[in-house]
Amino acid sequence: ANVARSATVDLDGKIKSFYTLTGGFTENEIEEHSESIIAEYSKAGNYEVGGNQLNADKVDIVVTTESTGDGLIRIRATVKPKNPEEDLGQAGDSIAVKTVNLNLPGASIDVIGVPVISPIKG
Repeated sequence: ANVARSATVDLDGKIKSFYTLTGGFTENEIEEHSESIIAEYSKAGNYEVGGNQLNADKVDIVVTTESTGDGLIRIRATVKPKNPEEDLGQAGDSIAVKTVNLNLPGASIDVIGVPVISPIKG
């Protein structure tokens, strides 16, 4: 499954949040295995910003699902600091998602997140 990412950066160039968006799950896969899928996407250790692994004590991760319109479901994981005064890094820092393996009946899916440079969004 492919992974898209986008970051929100404040006027001082600090990353205030980012999200990953992964597509390609069927409705049945989501319904039957939502607990394990959400648990994997909720692990702070699966995310890195600027080469630094995120710390679960410092970030909130909200995982939601949304329809793609073609019968598949995407997983959106939004990551932000628990303290709104803090940030996740600097604009230009790479944002990486570790390869997450989801074992579903009849399939094993590797979600691979290639590091990207955070775009600037105000």
